[in-house]
Amino acid sequence: MDKALNYLALARKGGMAELGEEPVGGAARAGKAYAILVASDASDHTWRRAKSFAAGTEQQCVRLPYNKDQMGYGRHYGRFPGTGPCEGPAGAGKI
Repeated sequence: MDKALNYLALARKGGMAELGEEPVGGAARAGKAYAILVASDASDHTWRRAKSFAAGTEQQCVRLPYNKDQMGYGRHYGRFPGTGPCEGPAGAGKI
C-alpha cells in the first residue's frame, strides 16, 4: 500500500479526517478543513461540489490518483462515497 494511503487511514482512525460528502461539506463550511481530497473515479458532479466547498477559502481541493476502493470508501456504508476525506485541525498541522 502507498504511504499516502497509510497516512490517510491513520488520519481517519485518529478522527482528523471526515469521510463522505455531507461531513466533508460541513467541515469545509465551518472552516475546519485544510484540504478536500477526491477519489480519481468520483463523478464530475462530486468534483464540482467539492470545489464549491473550497471556493472562496484557503482550502485546497485535490483529485487524488487513487480510486474509491483504494481509499477505503467501500467499507463505509451510508455515506456519499465521492468526496474524499477532509483534513481538519484536531491537533494536526496543515497537510
